[in-house]
Amino acid sequence: LPIRSLGVSNYALEDYTELMEHATIKPVINQIEVNPFLYRKNTLTFFESQGVKIQSYRALRDGKAFDHPVVVQVATAAGKTPAQVLGRWCVQKGFIYIPKSVKRERMEENAAVFDWTLDATQMAKLDSLTSEAHLATFKELYRKCVVRDTPLATAENPGTKENITVD
Repeated sequence: LPIRSLGVSNYALEDYTELMEHATIKPVINQIEVNPFLYRKNTLTFFESQGVKIQSYRALRDGKAFDHPVVVQVATAAGKTPAQVLGRWCVQKGFIYIPKSVKRERMEENAAVFDWTLDATQMAKLDSLTSEAHLATFKELYRKCVVRDTPLATAENPGTKENITVD
């Protein structure tokens, strides 16, 4: 059977550009980490311009942002949980949001993000949580994973793109 659609994961725009130099089928989805702490506006705008949907993984940051003061403040003001605020942020941005949980009560909580909205001020507060440190951490992890996943990589030729669009 012919391939009718293609999805990619963790693609930077440079990866996509390289793929499209050889591919005959355009990816329809890119699964990348997206949350208020890693909101890569230029990357997201690029994929949107290409018609590639973004599926957010780690939208809830493995629970590590549930006690962040801004997230807590927005959640309290909205009458929602921190998990719901992070999930709603993704939904409101237009990303495909598929949270992970094995507990029924958390699944129900995580799904309760479609019947309310965050206001513009709340969204702006969440949008501002991506720091240079978060972007630097992302870049290092990207390099590490590309080297790990590139079978011909060596110390002399690590197989990584040194200049990727981080934000």
